[in-house]
Amino acid sequence: MVRLFVVLTAAGSGTRLGCGMPKALVPVAGRPLLEWALKGLPSCDFVVVNAPSAQLDRFQSVVSGFDFPTLVVPGGSSRQGSVAAALRALINAVGPARDDDLVLVHDAARPFTPSAVFDRVVAALRDGHRAVVPALAVTDTIKVVAPRTRPDEPVEIVTTTPNRATLRAVQTPQGFYLHELAALHERFAERAIAESTAFSDDAALYEATNQPVVTVVGDYAAYKITTPADLTLAEFQHSPHR
Repeated sequence: MVRLFVVLTAAGSGTRLGCGMPKALVPVAGRPLLEWALKGLPSCDFVVVNAPSAQLDRFQSVVSGFDFPTLVVPGGSSRQGSVAAALRALINAVGPARDDDLVLVHDAARPFTPSAVFDRVVAALRDGHRAVVPALAVTDTIKVVAPRTRPDEPVEIVTTTPNRATLRAVQTPQGFYLHELAALHERFAERAIAESTAFSDDAALYEATNQPVVTVVGDYAAYKITTPADLTLAEFQHSPHR
């Protein structure tokens, strides 16, 4: 039987939210984002949650309320490093990866992702695709700009305008075959040391080795909670007093 695993990245500091706590512990409608994210996961065989190293006990207290096997591990110095650490912990916990083991890498900061998005990603993997990401068409015009010549420069120089018909805004969960993703993380481990060199998502590791990545339809409800405005929207949408 095919096994399905989940890596839930939740080690973000939440600085831009300004709540004075890790983002995954910030409450929405009385429940931390981490709890919402765990409640939204599909049925799976094992979940590994990344957490800030100083908050492992607090994260463990949240995940202990769920009845599926879960492991909390420290995050790394970058998102890439966090996922790599989680994959190593997962394989240590469940044994060597089988050829048909699937893994979803999901951001706890997207705690309201509809179940249909998970289903579409898993279905594409079962159809034989090796790297699957949910995505939405880009509606804004996008400009590529040159780096600023100095930090206090008040303007940026536009270099080109890509055709937005070919652009997609990528979400999570991103789906892969476990043994392939783990091998790619080992191959590119040196890039995970700092955010400045790390890949910003797991699909980029496949792109770096010229392996195909496919998209499935995402969902606007899977927005990422990053700013106070995002948090306000989530509170409004999920408040029991609406």
